[in-house]
Amino acid sequence: MSATALPVRRAAFGVALELEGIDVPSLDAGVRAPAAAEPRTRVRRVAAREIAARWADARPERARELRGRDGRLLLSVDADPVQGYLMRTPRDGRFLVPPDGLEVLCAPLARAARSWTDLLVGQLLPLVATLRGLEVLHASAVALDRGALLFTAPAGAGKTSAALRLVLEGARLLADDAVAIDAHGDRLLAHPGAGALAVRREEQRRLRRGERARLGGARRSAGKTRYDVSTAGGPVPVAAMFMLGRTDSTRPIVRRLDPVDPFRLLAGTFNLSVRTPERLRRQLDLCARLADEVPVLSLDVPPTVDAGTLAACVREWATERRS
Repeated sequence: MSATALPVRRAAFGVALELEGIDVPSLDAGVRAPAAAEPRTRVRRVAAREIAARWADARPERARELRGRDGRLLLSVDADPVQGYLMRTPRDGRFLVPPDGLEVLCAPLARAARSWTDLLVGQLLPLVATLRGLEVLHASAVALDRGALLFTAPAGAGKTSAALRLVLEGARLLADDAVAIDAHGDRLLAHPGAGALAVRREEQRRLRRGERARLGGARRSAGKTRYDVSTAGGPVPVAAMFMLGRTDSTRPIVRRLDPVDPFRLLAGTFNLSVRTPERLRRQLDLCARLADEVPVLSLDVPPTVDAGTLAACVREWATERRS
């Protein structure tokens, strides 16, 4: 970092950040860092040899692997109780997060260009949030009528498309794929993450020209169109959680789950790399509180229903709940 380059302060996933020499447009400058987010996590770009030196004495175990359909390794996470978590991808490089989550060392490959910052906001910062005491769900979320609506679903089932349509109708984005939840107070709070929506090709084709213009600048990454959009300015109380699924019916079906299957809630876990007893207790406590304090709904959608109809269904539920 040059003598004139000052660290940039941001907040995401309920964590206060200090970025040294790194530009991440999807981290919204308008997000307020909660008081409990201090001290700040330093995110800095380093040479690969610095990470190698830190990792030299590690006795790691493989915590996570992500492979393509052809078996090719796309991402790995190795864990060591002293040195922390080493994340590597053939496309982006290597990255180290200590066990306390107070630092992120980034050694991106020269050819990674912008893609490595997608990894930073999509994987590394949710890992930091988990290490800093929050729980992260694999979900999309928007702020609507002063409450957070969460959407969980298997990959490709429409959670991003639902969030996209609600944002186009005036909701504020909280997060596209990973939502940090703070369960320490008397209310469950959902924190804004990265202000980015990764839109699949089919949904991108449905967007009208005016809608694309409203979303702002777009770029292609990993087969999707990514829009950087503004997020909610701070944490929002969780108002409902929708679990998306499929149905043979001709229309969407919304029904409240009572009782809630705890295994369905656990299936919404985002970060599988952190397996400490403390994290496990926090994860189970969050699932219990979601089941007790928040409407958890099944939203079953026919394959022929588009995201606009899905968003309208969610809005109808929210309107009926207010009345």
